[in-house]
Amino acid sequence: MAYPVITDVFRAQVIFQGVSGLPEDVYVNNLYFRNDDVVAPTGAIKRAVANYYSEANGASTNAVASYMNGGIGGAQVKIYDLGESGRRFPINPTDTTLDINFTSTDSILPEEVALVMSFRGGPGKRQRGRIYVGPFVNGVAQEANGLSRPRNELITAMGESGLNLMNTSENITWVVASPTGASSIEVTQVSVDNAFDTQRSRGTASNERRTWIGVGEQT
Repeated sequence: MAYPVITDVFRAQVIFQGVSGLPEDVYVNNLYFRNDDVVAPTGAIKRAVANYYSEANGASTNAVASYMNGGIGGAQVKIYDLGESGRRFPINPTDTTLDINFTSTDSILPEEVALVMSFRGGPGKRQRGRIYVGPFVNGVAQEANGLSRPRNELITAMGESGLNLMNTSENITWVVASPTGASSIEVTQVSVDNAFDTQRSRGTASNERRTWIGVGEQT
């Protein structure tokens, strides 16, 4: 398999552990950053990613993490140097922990429910990206004309944190990376729709099946 080289660009694989603690029970997103320093950007990326979730940025009064499932068992980020050729391994194998606290005790939505933050650096398909934020507590949903919509407070928290990530004071630049074109472009816009999305892979697997047999049904 070919691994396109994109010099000075790093992939941050953000991983939240689900409540079961099982390796397959995780929530994963990928973000990309250009390193604008002469030293490895491990610390800068960790701080920028943690800030997205754990701080109330801009006009928001609450952090993104405050709307998320308090049962998340931990957060980490694995950072890969896309300037390396061949198979890649994390450059921070012993320093992956993210400083994010998920403390909500509210009831939760189904784990597969997410809210998408889209971002772009240009109009082309290779200049756009997205992350699926979640899992959430039940309180993030509100009724609107008979429909379930995400609360404006959550949308604002995600958008303002995205804007802060674009303007981070760390010596890195948030980018969209294109493996096909072996290139990257700086993120200049973020957007959050007022509709929930789902990722079935994040859903809880059933551990029971109940069956009702009708008259004459073969068993």
